[in-house]
Amino acid sequence: INKEMTPTYIFNLFIFLVIFNVYNCKSIGKNSILKSFFNNKVLNIIFISTIIIQIFISIFLRNFFSLNYLNYIEYLKIISFSLSIIVFSEFIKFFRRVFNK
Repeated sequence: INKEMTPTYIFNLFIFLVIFNVYNCKSIGKNSILKSFFNNKVLNIIFISTIIIQIFISIFLRNFFSLNYLNYIEYLKIISFSLSIIVFSEFIKFFRRVFNK
């Protein structure tokens, strides 16, 4: 990553981490979110809308926010990395279920 791209990556990564963490907040404790991932239609609409708005901001308002252009591969990398927050939370919940019986 070159230094001029760092703020753009951080900005997008932070937003996508927050967006994906919303699903973690649906199920606090030991229960997996994977069982009920798509059962809240309003949340899913807001989730998809927020992703679209974020990409819109990053593309069309990037000068206003002093961001650099990201191609679709970079977005996929950021989104993939952001999904790690769900994976990490699911590992923690799995170990809570296994060791707290």
